[in-house]
Amino acid sequence: MISGTVSGSALTGTIAESNPETINITGTLATSGSTASGTYQVMSATGACAAASGDTGTWSGTRTAVPVGPYSGMVRSADRMPVQLTLNLSGDAGHLSGMANFTNSACLHSMNITGTFTGSNLELRGDSGNDGSIVLNGTTDKDARTLNLNSVVSGACQAESGVGTMTKMQ
Repeated sequence: MISGTVSGSALTGTIAESNPETINITGTLATSGSTASGTYQVMSATGACAAASGDTGTWSGTRTAVPVGPYSGMVRSADRMPVQLTLNLSGDAGHLSGMANFTNSACLHSMNITGTFTGSNLELRGDSGNDGSIVLNGTTDKDARTLNLNSVVSGACQAESGVGTMTKMQ
């Protein structure tokens, strides 16, 4: 569990893990609000992490926008015609959900998708029953304008697995 406060540009907080480890953090938020950095200290640790008790170090982070809204692009496989993919995503706090629509696919048409988003990495999964399922994993830029995805399709259309770049639609 992470708890803390922001006062002006000063950050203070605690990360309490379940094993239990407790880590205190302090830092500074940049004026733009897009980056932060600071120090940490492991206050207590048990079990396999007991030797970390007392450790200190530095941390830094960059705000990454959550990929929400409609995205469109082509997924290109090695030996099949490209498939047009439209994603309509919503989400927050690391969880994404939405709808994937496929044009020019031999099997896939439309399916609900769910997934996770951490830092700039995302993974989405969808299943349309007998028509097959898909796993999309990849990265986004810091403004979530572009998704670079690997597509792994199972079922009758597995040859449509490939790579693609999705661009946020206006």
